[in-house]
Amino acid sequence: MHAESGGRGGMYPGRAATSPQLLRTSNLRMVLDIFWTAGPGQILTAAELIERTSLTRATVLGVCDDLLALKWIREVGPDPTGAAIRGRRARQFAFCADAGYVVGIDLSFTAVTAVVADLLGTVCGRGSTNFPHGDLAADRLPPVRSVVRDALSQAGVAPGAVRAVCLGVAAPVDRDGNVPPGNPFWETVRIDPARVIENGQGWPALIENDANLAARAEQHAGLVEPEGSFVALLADEGLGAGVVLDGVLQRGHSGGVGELEYLERVEGVYSSLGMAALARWWAEKALDEGSKSSLSGIAGDGGHALSARDVFSAAANHDPLACDIVQRLGDHFAIALSTVACVLNPQTIIIAGEVAGMCAPVIRAIEGSIGKYTRVPPRVVASTLGADVVLIGAVQSAIEYVRSHALHAAS
Repeated sequence: MHAESGGRGGMYPGRAATSPQLLRTSNLRMVLDIFWTAGPGQILTAAELIERTSLTRATVLGVCDDLLALKWIREVGPDPTGAAIRGRRARQFAFCADAGYVVGIDLSFTAVTAVVADLLGTVCGRGSTNFPHGDLAADRLPPVRSVVRDALSQAGVAPGAVRAVCLGVAAPVDRDGNVPPGNPFWETVRIDPARVIENGQGWPALIENDANLAARAEQHAGLVEPEGSFVALLADEGLGAGVVLDGVLQRGHSGGVGELEYLERVEGVYSSLGMAALARWWAEKALDEGSKSSLSGIAGDGGHALSARDVFSAAANHDPLACDIVQRLGDHFAIALSTVACVLNPQTIIIAGEVAGMCAPVIRAIEGSIGKYTRVPPRVVASTLGADVVLIGAVQSAIEYVRSHALHAAS
């Protein structure tokens, strides 16, 4: 890529420099992108930047001086090993990951978690709280503000150092950042992201569906091809899908692409509950009906609430009831995922959320059954990003916003 007119360089393909200011901004963007993607602590010399950009030495050093003035990069001193330097010292630079911070928030019906991260995505602060069970009328804004304060405090980051916040919600979000009305659960998380900021800090505030953020996180993690087609399925308590076709996140008219409420009317499924919720519910129901299982000892142990992890652990130890539940889950989700595959034809469906770390036996059961329901069975895999997949997507989305607006003041 080239962004210098005349001499050794040209503009990015399809773009032409129409003014010195545009040329300067294009060169700044190209070099800043190299620093931003170089990785934590990576030091780049002027010679390396010349090789990677085909710009002249004078232009590279001028661009670096501009980025230094904007505080996006810092100049690194002589060889830290103390080795003697002969001749002219090569100037060295590194990206300032602490030039600002972002806040990522995961707001569900039952809990909210916020993280603070630097501009390379390294998390340095966290706050979290649960909501009273079943209380849909409670105002979510005060606890959201509280966990953001906790995360900032833990990170030692002043509010003024935050450059963007991204709020992930368990509801559809349209292209204008609106959550559709009419659903009581959606109304619970329908808050203005700008209001999570106290005292008018003025951070740019983004809002996005949680499953869409999970899909962005999976794209960034490299589990799928960047230009491929896949579905990221949040599968803990309720089901929600982030849909990416040919590398493009799909949203629909009101943000409803990926809403799976229709599964409640699909024969053999009749539910839009997640994998963890079903595992727990089926186990509790079977125990109430008198089934013998090692899980009965867990459920009766000092008021311990039975969890999906308990069920999967029991299945790993060959408990008959737990093994039956794993097979039922495999059959259930084979039908559910086959409907997704028939309509969207993804190459991969990624099971995401906390349940991803324990659902390998269910995935094996799905793979054994899904071919009965569709001629185009997708690859089904577990996410490696764990329970923080939405937060990771929120942080990456906020960073993308900061990166895309990094040079507005220089334009």
